[in-house]
Amino acid sequence: MKSFSSICILGVAVGLGAAQTSPASSSGSSALSIAAEFQAKLDRAHSVSNDLTNGTACKEILLIAARGSNEPGNMGEATGPNICTRLTKIYGARIGCQGISAADGYSASGMDISKAKGTSDSAIAGGVKMFNLAQSKCPSSLKLFTGYSQGAAVMHGAIPQLSADLKKTLVAGVLFGDTRNTQDKGQIPDYPKDQVLILCAPDDYFFIWKRL
Repeated sequence: MKSFSSICILGVAVGLGAAQTSPASSSGSSALSIAAEFQAKLDRAHSVSNDLTNGTACKEILLIAARGSNEPGNMGEATGPNICTRLTKIYGARIGCQGISAADGYSASGMDISKAKGTSDSAIAGGVKMFNLAQSKCPSSLKLFTGYSQGAAVMHGAIPQLSADLKKTLVAGVLFGDTRNTQDKGQIPDYPKDQVLILCAPDDYFFIWKRL
């Protein structure tokens, strides 16, 4: 379990690097700007992923994603689709990706980030629901998770509520712009700290604000 966890986190981190450097390099020329715009359209097209709920056969590995505030679809744009794409390049058809949508209870409303838990109770319930669905439908699948900004708060709220058996299959996760990082002391409660990678930019407004 531990070795798989480390490999997954490394793959996710590399994927984030690709996601962050591509837009920055697009400012040099009009040709690169056009390419960046085209890539952005592709990213928006991949803002929805339902590999768990669309009726297909269980994957060996499942990534559950919670997007940031006001992001589209159920995967968002900033991190979710890029992580899914990168992991798919590494693991191929073995992996499936599933976002948590408004229909599941997570609207990703920007207003909810100011709440005590960094998100709404319905969003957290939606996260629990998605993890439980993954366990009931695909009990032998290894589960990964990711959350961006408010989506990280969803993971902080949902994962402690999961059963011990489910947590045994939840082998790794990565959180970006984690608005609960300080409150929860750099970890998700009742989940192994060494199985989560938390990445926060020092100048991230919401990260700084939630520390105050």
